Amino acid sequence: MKRWICLAACFAMTAIALSGCIGGQSGADGKSKPNFMEYNYEPQTPPYSEVELMDANGCSIRKMTFEGDDPLEGYVLENEYLYISILKDWGAKIYNCVFKPTAHDMAWKNEYARLLNPQLEKSRSGPIWQEYEIGGFDDCLPSVGECDYRNIHIPDHGESWLLPWEVKNVDNSSKRVSITMECTLKETPFKIEKTLTLFESQSRYLRHYKITNVGDEDWPFQWADHASIAPGGAVKTGDRMFLPDGTTLMVYFTKDGRMGEQGTIVDWPMAKQADGNWIDLSTLGPSELGYAEKFFTTELKEGWVAAADPAKSEALAFVWPKSVMPYAGVWIDQGGHRGYQQIALEATNAWGDCLNESVERFGKYGQLEPGESVEFDIWTSICGGISDIKRVTPSGIYIQSEIIAEGSKIVGKVSVPAKGTIEIYYEPPVALPTPGMERFQIFKIDTSPDKAVEISADALFPGTYVVEVWSAYGRLIETLCELGV
Repeated sequence: MKRWICLAACFAMTAIALSGCIGGQSGADGKSKPNFMEYNYEPQTPPYSEVELMDANGCSIRKMTFEGDDPLEGYVLENEYLYISILKDWGAKIYNCVFKPTAHDMAWKNEYARLLNPQLEKSRSGPIWQEYEIGGFDDCLPSVGECDYRNIHIPDHGESWLLPWEVKNVDNSSKRVSITMECTLKETPFKIEKTLTLFESQSRYLRHYKITNVGDEDWPFQWADHASIAPGGAVKTGDRMFLPDGTTLMVYFTKDGRMGEQGTIVDWPMAKQADGNWIDLSTLGPSELGYAEKFFTTELKEGWVAAADPAKSEALAFVWPKSVMPYAGVWIDQGGHRGYQQIALEATNAWGDCLNESVERFGKYGQLEPGESVEFDIWTSICGGISDIKRVTPSGIYIQSEIIAEGSKIVGKVSVPAKGTIEIYYEPPVALPTPGMERFQIFKIDTSPDKAVEISADALFPGTYVVEVWSAYGRLIETLCELGV
């Protein structure tokens, strides 16, 4: 049986390109008020699309035409828990990221922007941001912001954002589906390839990237995972953002200088403002505050970021190898930009939104020699039953309470983006003489992406206890920890 829902693309999109977009005006009380951008048309009725959701187990991938002001070709990847749409004609952006147990789309949408084909001249009637940015998760290469570098003009959000991508391969099987797309940039010497894979009975998907310098000289580059997040399907006061413990932030932009000058380093989540007062940056406030900030993290201890809706107990996280992308961009808008409430958390290899400033001011960016490539993976993980996030593991498992040995018990709380089991095995301190008795299972509990798992297992004997997560089809997803008792 199949069911239908309507997804409303009605949530304001974050704006990471700061130049010319963010400002304020002084009110009668002398305080700065949000400066709303003027569009050259009336707000449109939020575009609705009827989405046919597959109830059956397994995976599917299908080609689809997205009907907006212009038709756009794309693909839909779907399993029991996720509905992912990707627009081939528009930068291979992930347009929908729906958590099917609640039908919440975790990708923001902008009710003012048009679903246009950037390649058509008739679509290019206004400022690029307001005309094109409908929402979703984007790839920005070789710059996030518009700039000129080496006498080459790089457009807002980089070349890869507006170009059509070529489909190189589609793999369709019952247990996993994937699509490989690539794009060779026109002005700068880069080719980017992305393979998106969705697995059976999992609420996480994998992106594998390969970025290659196809030119004949060394070139610096920025890559940013420009993801505008709507945890719980909307953005609202009280939404939470999570970064690895020990993270500090570089102030890149702060409206009216609230967080100090550019380059100031502040703590996370409790940060000192320029006036000496402390603020919790991790909890989103109302748009009436009139704040807007863009930060870049210092080098992360672990490569992950997450955003959660505590009221709906849902979260989305991105996990990647920090050896390749050592930083994250953090955009927090509490009404300071167009009056919006916005969250964007983006893996990146650079500081600054524009390539020229990354190279000339901050000195933090990527570099590829002719013919050289860099490859990396990013997991996107969505789970329910979230009350807190201590960290996110390399496979996208949410640790809500650390798994520890507490007296004669092993305790913890986790959310797993896969149907399967958590299993705890006991390993005696010395090998037993009986073959095949090196370990004993003492705990097994089912997992489901829409709920949390409370671990409470007896640890009555000295030795090692190993906590493992297995998928529904018998594959080891991750060993969470080994505890000596």
